[in-house]
Order: sequence, then C-alpha cells, then structure tokens
Amino acid sequence: GVDTAAAPQTVPLDELVRFFDNPARFYFTQTLNVWFGTDASAGCAEEEVFEPNALESYQVRDDMVRTILNHPDDRDALYMALTQRGLLPLGQPGRAHFDSAWQDTARYLDSPVPIAGGAETLGTLLSIPAIWMDIAIPLGAAMLTGRLPVRVMDGVTLFLSARPASMKPRDVLRAWIRHLALCAAARLQGATGPVCTCIVPKDPAAAVLYMDNAELEPAVILNQLLALMDAGRQVPLPFTPVTSRVFVEKAMPAGQPCIRRAAMTDEGRQKGFLAASAEWEKDDESAFGGAADGDDPYLRRAFCEAGPMAHAAFADIAYAVFEGMPLRVKAKSSDRTPAAAAVVPAEPGVSAPETARAKAPRAKRSRKAADSGEVS
Repeated sequence: GVDTAAAPQTVPLDELVRFFDNPARFYFTQTLNVWFGTDASAGCAEEEVFEPNALESYQVRDDMVRTILNHPDDRDALYMALTQRGLLPLGQPGRAHFDSAWQDTARYLDSPVPIAGGAETLGTLLSIPAIWMDIAIPLGAAMLTGRLPVRVMDGVTLFLSARPASMKPRDVLRAWIRHLALCAAARLQGATGPVCTCIVPKDPAAAVLYMDNAELEPAVILNQLLALMDAGRQVPLPFTPVTSRVFVEKAMPAGQPCIRRAAMTDEGRQKGFLAASAEWEKDDESAFGGAADGDDPYLRRAFCEAGPMAHAAFADIAYAVFEGMPLRVKAKSSDRTPAAAAVVPAEPGVSAPETARAKAPRAKRSRKAADSGEVS
C-alpha cells in the first residue's frame, strides 16, 4: 500500500536561531511584512577613512586571524590588500593601526580557551580542520535540520564560535541553541565522547563553555523552542535575549551552577521581575553590553512601556528557553535594581492588574527609532 503518513515539517536550525534573536522583530517582518525605519540601509560612505569603524575593525581582525593561521608570511600582502579595500587609513596611520591589530590578533590566537577536560590555545583549536555535522532531529511533527562545523580532538566534539569582537547577548543565545542541537544530534548519532560548545569573544578571558551532561534534555528544550516559535508567528512572543535572561539569572539563588526553574523561590521570582523591569527601563547599555532592549523599535511597539514582563507567560517562556544554561556570564556589578519598578504577575497564567504595576521614574531617553520610525 501507499504510505499516506504526512512528512514531518522541516524547520531549519538557522531559522530557529534567527527567531530568538528578536521574536518581536520576527513577528513584524515575517508575519506582518512590516519593517521599521531603523532597518533601512545606511548607504555607502564616500569619505576617506581616517579611523576604521567597528565593522571595519572586525573585518580587519577576521582577515588577520586567517592569515596568521594559514599564511603568516603574507603580513605585508595583507596590509596592501586591506588598504586597497579601504579598510585602513592611508599612509602611516594605516600602517600603525595594522601593526597594532596584528599584535593584538596574535595574542588573541595564543590565548587559552576552555574545552572539555582542560584548555587549549585558540590558534590550536582553529587549526584543526572543521567537519560539517548534519543535523536532523525529529521533534514531534517537525524535523529540525541544518549543519554545524565541528572540530574533533582526542574524542571531544567541539562547536567553536570565535569572533574578535565583543560578545553580545544574542551571541550567547545563538550558541546555546546551536549547542542544544549539537547535543541532540550527537546523541542520535551515538557519540560517546564529550560534546561541548565554546564562545570566544575579543577578550578570551570571557569565553563561555557549554557541556553536554546527563541532566540536560536538549531534545525537550528544542521541542519547546519550536512551539514558542510557532506561537510567535501569531503574536509577539514576550521574550528578549537580554531582559528575559536578566530575569532568570537574578531569580536563581546564590551558588546555583545553572538555570533551573525548580530552583526558583518566591523571593527569587520577585528579584527577577525587579531586575527585568530595571533592565527594560535602561536608555544606554544593557546588563551584558550592547544596546538596551527598551530602545529597540520592534520590542517597544510590541510591549510598550510595561515591557514583556507584564505578560503572564513571560517567566514560563524565559525558563523554557534558558533551562539548563550555565550561570557563567554575569551582569555588570555596577547594575542597580530599584526598590519598586516591576510588573509581577502573581502566578503563571494570571495577568497582573494595572494597579499592581509600580512605576519607576524613567530616565529621559531618545526614542526616535522606537516612537517615530518609518514603516515600509
């Protein structure tokens, strides 16, 4: 007979990762086909370069990493190529910048980074040829698919994400989701050695290591993430990589090694909501570096002044995403939590009444992008 069973829906891993970068933006752009003015292209600069901007500096260092690892004698050739591409200033300022960046990059590659069972220099790890690992994880009626470049050394399967740039909250979450996929796929393929993911930013001392372990349930978490993405296609999902992570981290008791919903107390829940509300109120830099959530035009239109914390499902969604993540990257010690600035739903599934919302003084902020951004 003919097999009439429906084929599972294929979901690319990259699409899942992109959704959780900013679920509100995903909803507006992919479901409503609405784009706000901040996404408009900035055009091409025609002025002479006097000092490389952040993107240009990253491109320079990225090219240097490849050259130092593969063709270290091509230093002068790289300098000429970068100058011709307009990525360096002309003359002596450009040469001085190049020499300084070359030395910084060499130190970057010589830095030790953590892996399962110890540490290795970043240059050694990057010198190991990457092989593509096929991802095909059955999750209910869906099949999560994709490929990840992994390195295998002494039985250790490693997904390495190394960028000579500051580590942003979305970098951490992207690596976490890919780590879950790596662990689930490795188990399906019968891997017996350690499986780990390492994120190495510009400062290797801030590297983050994720390890597979017996308590981690990657397929269960990935299934929850797919369900959340389906829900986020219908309405904006009350989740952000920054505010939601601040909530779960602040809600954890001291000494807790990783994020576990079962470890949250009522007191921790209250602290988490206060910290999340304080984070949403920021008008400059987030707790983990980069722009604050409250100034994102998509998040502002989706959740207004109250923020995603006002949604009854905020806590449940945050734990569904971050459950099991190690508590290694902390918010800056200078962060302060105001005494009253949170929206705290009494119980999951029950919306907080308007009268329960304690309003904190809001710092004067510029929200041209959020409040008057053009829509195309």
